[in-house]
Amino acid sequence: MDYWKRRGIRGPPGILFLGNLYAMTDVNKPIGLVLRDWTKIYGKVYGIQEGLRRTLVVSDVEMIREFFTKKFECFYARKVSFPGICHEDG
Repeated sequence: MDYWKRRGIRGPPGILFLGNLYAMTDVNKPIGLVLRDWTKIYGKVYGIQEGLRRTLVVSDVEMIREFFTKKFECFYARKVSFPGICHEDG
């Protein structure tokens, strides 16, 4: 869990081996709402850990646009983890 912290990126604390998966699988709260709440707390860019996989969450539309247009060569092989999540704010 220190991976993001060592890089100066904020994020929610996690559990060893599970990371943030436990908080993301709450049956009473859809993942979109969990991510929205974390965005309010940690800002538009923060790090989470999905099990052993580290994920940088970017909620800034302009930053995403820049990644996919101007810096595509750096991000073309990256996956979109939660397609359709951005429906709330555009």
